[in-house]
Amino acid sequence: MAGGVSVASIYHELIAQGASTVEALGIMANMINESGFNTQAVGDQGTSFGLVQQHGNYGYLVTGNPQADMVKQIQTLKSLGGFAAASGNTPQDAAMRGLPAGRRAVAGAGSER
Repeated sequence: MAGGVSVASIYHELIAQGASTVEALGIMANMINESGFNTQAVGDQGTSFGLVQQHGNYGYLVTGNPQADMVKQIQTLKSLGGFAAASGNTPQDAAMRGLPAGRRAVAGAGSER
């Protein structure tokens, strides 16, 4: 359990917050690349935070409380349009659509961890 929460807990929280199964799986595919499911991940020289490596002034998303941080990180992702961005007919579509345009070409090439 990287970051103190199980992969199943992340999936169930995504669904509980309104993601479809396809959206949840697509988002989780990106989480593997971004943080390895680590709610406490900090990357990009301290400017990206949490499961999806939310970039910017989001340090408050990583507090040392993995369960509460997971819930807040998913709420933030949803509020920023992350669920809608991860739409598609398959989890693979959703994963690619959930990536910013500049990162689609290099999907899977590296990690933010």
